[in-house]
Parts: sequence; structure tokens; C-alpha cells
Amino acid sequence: MNVYVKNLKALEMKDRALAMKVRATPDDPRVRLIKAGGTATAIEVSCANGETVVFKKQPLPSNVRRITERKQFGFSEVIILLGIGLGETLMETLAASDAGTFILLVESNIAFFKKLLEGFDMAGLIGDPRVVISVGENPMDAIMHRLEEEFGVFTRSNFQVIKHGTAIACDADYYQAVDKVLARQKLMAEGNLASISRLSSVWQGNIFTNLDAILRNPGIKHLFGRMAGVPAVIVAAGPSLDKNCHWLKAARDSMVIICVDTALKTLLKNGVTPHLVVALDALLHNYFHMAGAERPDYTLVVNPVTYPLILQECAGPMMITSYSEPLVQWLEQFTGDLGENLTGGSVATAAFDLALRMGCSPIILTGQDLAFTGNRTHSGGGANDEFVYTASGEMSGAELLHDDAISLENPGIVEGNLGHTLRSSVKMTTWRNWFEIRIAQKKVDCINATEGGAAIAGAKPMCLIEVMLRYGHPHRDIEKIIASARPVQLPSDPSFIKQKLEILAGKARDIKKVCSMGIKEAEKLGAAAQRKRESAAVESSMRACGNYLGMIMRETEFMGINRWRMEGTMDRIQRLRGGLKTADPRKQAFINAESFLIYFKDAYRITGELEKNIRAFRLQSGLRAPEGTADAV
Repeated sequence: MNVYVKNLKALEMKDRALAMKVRATPDDPRVRLIKAGGTATAIEVSCANGETVVFKKQPLPSNVRRITERKQFGFSEVIILLGIGLGETLMETLAASDAGTFILLVESNIAFFKKLLEGFDMAGLIGDPRVVISVGENPMDAIMHRLEEEFGVFTRSNFQVIKHGTAIACDADYYQAVDKVLARQKLMAEGNLASISRLSSVWQGNIFTNLDAILRNPGIKHLFGRMAGVPAVIVAAGPSLDKNCHWLKAARDSMVIICVDTALKTLLKNGVTPHLVVALDALLHNYFHMAGAERPDYTLVVNPVTYPLILQECAGPMMITSYSEPLVQWLEQFTGDLGENLTGGSVATAAFDLALRMGCSPIILTGQDLAFTGNRTHSGGGANDEFVYTASGEMSGAELLHDDAISLENPGIVEGNLGHTLRSSVKMTTWRNWFEIRIAQKKVDCINATEGGAAIAGAKPMCLIEVMLRYGHPHRDIEKIIASARPVQLPSDPSFIKQKLEILAGKARDIKKVCSMGIKEAEKLGAAAQRKRESAAVESSMRACGNYLGMIMRETEFMGINRWRMEGTMDRIQRLRGGLKTADPRKQAFINAESFLIYFKDAYRITGELEKNIRAFRLQSGLRAPEGTADAV
């Protein structure tokens, strides 16, 4: 077997689509192998800037170093390699990394990559399970899409970037674009981590409160592919919705109307009943967008973390989306796949993704302003227009609320889809970028019928009345299609899931005990570090803390379920240990003591909250605790 066949076989097992792409790539005369005695020694490339460069084995850059110093705390490193060269950087990075490391290799030139596979044995490096390879993809796909596929919600803002100097020099424009995406990814990761740290407790609590509803209702997966070729209109709550949503009255028999929760009251007050209403937010304020608007003639689409009152007051059919929260992933072992739904940061982006997965075409956007059209944040008639009282007790009208909300957003300027300019915000720009990426990725036939708001690249501007004239011809019983998607019997066995939760509750009690002992030992370690000539005490406490940490981490199922709950903890420890470099043993002992204290205290709190949530679910479900447990009556 020659080296090219061997490499392709390894690549096909890793990424069949990339292997097919390599096979279909013709030879490029600007890329050629250099051989000595019949053996490949280098690759010569004529770059776009007119220069010729030679890729050969070279000294490794200084930032390729061992990265396993902190693995006692189970840190999962994320490393992004820009440019493959002859594979030397990848080889050294793999040698320096532990089993939990994720390595994303980004290479711009597929002709170069093919020539590398023809001349050099790369099978072992390609086949390593830690490595994901992107070749010849646009920078957004290469970074954001790959990280989204791997992590769902990406939180690792302290990822390392290692650049292959020759590759960067040969395709500077491409790698500069990658750098910009990485900078954006870092900001998004920081935002995601902040959200998870702030909301993970709420999400897990909501999942337990919603668990009976999750087990009783089908997943949205049953809708996937059922609306092939049926137009869908995604109704968001942008200010422009007020002037054209009445045209949707006649659309119910011709297109799927998917409404976000914030737009529901606006639609109903204009005589429009949607087919699907998407509500995903975990906090109380989103409940008010739907309170009083519960109807039996639309299907509610929620994810497991949605604010529980929304599910409890649902008057019609309900369907559940999957979610990347680890407890939901654990539950899907028993419920079956509920159906992936990429949120993209907003309910409207999630509704768009649902329409894509149902096979809808075209996908029509309305109320998707992504800007403060008319100096407003939302359409009229919804919860955002309801009067509230200020702290002084005086009435504050809707216009003042819009002004206040806009002032908090630090608005910037964006191009409108009518050739004008508008004020927008950073988060709206992020959502617009998401739409543009998905439209380009999936080659979506997308129409922007918002009639105001920001321009969205790839979405054709069109008036909603024109959309209705072109696509508003009744041809399918959409309600019947949605109803028929609901399976007769669900795969989950509630009693078995509840038994598994009781086992988790038992593990939680055991881990709390270990955490209590760990806290005491970490405090002893800190005290011992303050005394001179107490190295034996320091070593003894270090060993004990390490043993307690190992006992907790060996509970892999339990730790997997609480992975998001521990994200903030691990980030704090990582920053502590990475920010203070010292060779002083006493100072190192202080850092270790503080790291262990952070870990054990947070794990104790998180474990206690999980146990409390299981106990509350037991009471809600009318179950007795197993005999012999602390909660048995």
C-alpha cells in the first residue's frame, strides 16, 4: 500500500466528505513535491503574492510546548493549529497533549494538503481521535462551525493558537480572516461561559421541573423532513412587524407560520394564528410574552430549560427540542433523540433552524429587523408594550421603555434593507451574522419580507404582500402534517428514568461527603504552606486532596451531567494557576490549596443543588424515596 492510499484510508475513516474532496482535487502546477533519492523531502508552493516558498522540516515555534502541567484538575485543552506544514507541529502538539485535548487543524490550500498526503506518511496523525481537520473551508465554517459541531456551546475562551509560519506567509489574507473569526469566537466563548455560569443552576432546575412534560411529549425530530418544499414564514417581534403582519391571515393553508414567543400576542391581536410557537428562554420575563395567549390551535415548541410556567399553562400540543445542556444529553439516552435545534443565540434563529430541518423552502423572514426601527425594540401589542411602574410609582409608557432598553444596548449603525441606515446592537449583529452564515452554508432560498430593519446578506428583500401573491396558494393541510408527526407511543420509560435519578441522588450524597473531607484537607494544606519546614505536612495534604479529587472525577456519569455546572469553576482554577507562575514551593502550595478549595466548595454546592432538584422532582411526581435513604418517610 503506497503512502497516498494509506493516508486516504485514514482520512476516510475520520472525515469521508474531506477524503472525497481530496480525491476530486486536480493537481495544481503551483504545488509540487521535492524528492531526493525517490523520497519526498519538501513541498514547493508558488504563492498568490508571486513568491515561491519551500515547506520542509523546520524547528518548532516556541509556543509549541508541553501543555499537560495542569491536568491534575482535568482541564480539557483546546488547541487550534493554523497551517499543517509537513505535519511537524501537529506531531509535537499530539505528543505534548493528553487524551482530553481537542485539536482543530485549519489548512487553507487543499491542493497542498493533497500533495502532503501523496508524499508523507500522515495516517497516524490524521487518525488520532483528538484531531479535527478543516481544509479549504471559509474561515467561519473552519472555526465556528467545527467548534459548534464538537462542543455545541463553546466556552473555552483560553484556547491556544499555534501558527505555522511558512503556511501563514503563503496565504496571509486567508489566515488574517481566520484570526478575525478567532477573535470573535473568543468573545462569544466568554459570553457563553458567563451565561452558563449565571444560568446553569436555573437551567438544571427548570429541566427537573419540566421533566414530566419532557417525558410525556414527543421531540421535534418527528417534524424533520415532513415539510419538504412547503414555504415557511418565521415571525419575529421586530418593530416592522406591525405594518405587514395582517397579510399573514390568509397564509395558514399555504405556508408554515413559525412564530417566536415575543411575537405571539402581536399576531393574535391581528387575527393571525401560527402553526408553531417557539419558546426557549429559561427566565420569568419570557413567560409574560405568552401569559394569557395560550391557545389549543397552535403547537408549542420548547426546549427542556424553558421557563416551567410556559409548559404548565400550555393549552395545546407540545413538542420538545434537544439541548446541549449535559443533563438533557443524559436524559436522551432514555427518551431517544429529541431533535437537534441550533439556537444561534435567539429564538428567531432557532425557529429558522427548525424550518430548515423540516425541509421548508423558501424560508421567509418577517419582523426580523435586527435593528431599532422607528426607535423601538419590538413590535406593538406584546408584553414589551404593557405598562409598568417606575421605582417612584409613576406610570412609565412603552416609548420610555424602548428608549431605556436601546440606551442600554450601546447601539451602532447598520445598513437597512431599504437602503437606509439604522441603529442596531452587538447582539443583533451576532444574530445577523448567524443568519448569513446558515443561508450561505445551506444554500437556503431565503426571503427577507421584514420591510424595514437590517439587510441580511443572502436573503432577497421582498414585500410580504408580494410573497403572499407568489407563494400563498393553499396546497397542503399543514395542521394535519404537524399532527401526524406526533408518534403514537414514546420510547421513554418514566419509571426507569426515575430509578436512574435515585441512583444519581445517592451518588450526590456520597460526593458531598468527599467534598466535605476535601475542604478540610485543602484548608490544612493552606495552613501547612504558611509554616516553614513543614514539607511533610504539605506533601501529606497534597496527596489527600489529590485522592479526594480523583474519587470525584472517577464518577464519570455524575461529572458528565454536571459539566456545565463546573465550567465556571474550572475556568477560575485555570486562571488562578495560569496567572501566577512561581518556582517557590510554598507559593505553589498556596496556589494548590486555593485551587482545591475552589473545586471542593463548588462541587459541594452543585452536588447539593442536584440532590435538592431530584428530591423536588420526587415530590412533584408523588414518588416515595427508596427505603433506607435520608429522604425516606
